[in-house]
Amino acid sequence: MPDRPQSPSAATDSGRRLAEILQRLERFSPVEIRLGLEPIRRLLAALDHPERALPCIHVAGTNGKGSTVAFLEAILGRAGHGVGCYTSPHLERFNERLRWQGAAIDDDTLIALLERMLVINGAQPATFFELTTAAALEFMAARAKHHPSPAVVLETGLGGRLDATNVVEPRVAVITPIGLDHQAFLGDTITAIAGEKAGILKPGVPAVADARHPQAVAVIRQRAAALGLPLWLRQEDFSIDGPRDDGSWTYRDPLGSLVLPPPTLAGPHQYGNAALAIAVLRLASRTGGWTIPDPAWAAGVVNAWLPGRLERFPGPPPLWLDGAHNPPAARVLAEALTALGPGANHLLFAAMADKDLPGVIAPLAGLANGVEVVALDNPRAAAPERIAPLWAAAGVTARCHRSVAQGLEAARQACPAGGRVVVCGSLYLVGAVRSLV
Repeated sequence: MPDRPQSPSAATDSGRRLAEILQRLERFSPVEIRLGLEPIRRLLAALDHPERALPCIHVAGTNGKGSTVAFLEAILGRAGHGVGCYTSPHLERFNERLRWQGAAIDDDTLIALLERMLVINGAQPATFFELTTAAALEFMAARAKHHPSPAVVLETGLGGRLDATNVVEPRVAVITPIGLDHQAFLGDTITAIAGEKAGILKPGVPAVADARHPQAVAVIRQRAAALGLPLWLRQEDFSIDGPRDDGSWTYRDPLGSLVLPPPTLAGPHQYGNAALAIAVLRLASRTGGWTIPDPAWAAGVVNAWLPGRLERFPGPPPLWLDGAHNPPAARVLAEALTALGPGANHLLFAAMADKDLPGVIAPLAGLANGVEVVALDNPRAAAPERIAPLWAAAGVTARCHRSVAQGLEAARQACPAGGRVVVCGSLYLVGAVRSLV
């Protein structure tokens, strides 16, 4: 989601200058979220349409976007393609949102791009996300033209149909699992939200979806038929067998099958995210997509990495960081914690005020032996005093803390021997903890 940025480190002169320009963009853009394509189209026209030069993959969905992008990035990279990624939000530094060949954009290049966007935009209305998306597309186009076989993966910020990234004509579109989230902007039913996500589909452009919910599948299927595009759906057109006892698994689609090693990314759900990325590239290969040598499939599955998604830091007690922030993601996290086996889970928790907090808490309550609720330095964050009673109502003891550092220390002290501290509820919390540990 295109949230307001956390400040980058100001330890260097470039870091200070980047922090200043990000603050300028923030002040310039008083509206935090505004959906619509007119401002981004105006910006891109002034840049001579860098988006038209991008051979790209466009990714929308409620959950799993980041992991799917990570698998796409790793597989394409292992296949020898020049890979650029644009994602949001970041964990610790804004630079993480723009990557080329796995490396985040450097401060000086980013500063120059953002300054250029401000000059081009002038006094016209534009949000922070629109300005930074234009900068990202300009950056990717400049890098792509110097590589013989580029590939750019773009993650939507919010929704799809009216998201600022929806100005590209991709080689393939991807829709990850859909659930209820951001209802104030996307609608309060699965059908409505699926319709917004399906807005990234373009006439004749192949699409792959793992929408899960029958109503979402129906919306995507109808949209694909209306646009006359090839569509692969999980369980109908591609599927997985396994994992087996050794973690290996088999991917299957109309083109054949692949026997693959377990993903390095933790959690049973990552097999599905890996399968979705594989399906995207295999379907795209039928219509002029990217060539993937056989060894790159397994190498990409093993080497895909995404911080803050069931990321483990050693203890004692060990820390498990996960950005689960809505009910579907919380259910996935609960399944992953169960799969980890015995050991108490002591939670460090924070959340944005606009989230379905009871829906996030419910799947986790039965697995938590206690919760430390912390305040975040973010205007959208819910106060700990609002969150703690919801945990208490679910039968879990919760204590409030005024800082992430205090809460983390309390969680470590309260975690039973042999247990784990689980950090969840917000990617902003995960980023704050990563900066501490």
